[in-house]
Amino acid sequence: MGSVDSPRLEHTAFFGPDLNKRLDESARRFVNGPKRVEYDRDTGHLRISRLFEWYAKEFQAAKDGLVGFLNRFRSEQIPAGAKVEWMEFDWTTDDVK
Repeated sequence: MGSVDSPRLEHTAFFGPDLNKRLDESARRFVNGPKRVEYDRDTGHLRISRLFEWYAKEFQAAKDGLVGFLNRFRSEQIPAGAKVEWMEFDWTTDDVK
């Protein structure tokens, strides 16, 4: 069980030769999912999960920073000059089993 706005917890551990593939799939699912990353082309505002603020140091280390990290996994690309706004984080527990 996790919070509603957290990445989905998998039923098996990530290890071995599929590690990077599974991590990439999880990242792709998270950044393309609802309430995680929203970009408004009309205003240029990028609303993203507060998780990215809390772990900003790790994401800024990615090539082209946070937007570069997101674009690596997003189906719709975000321009580098997007204005970032942080979404409120929903700590409600999910009931996925």
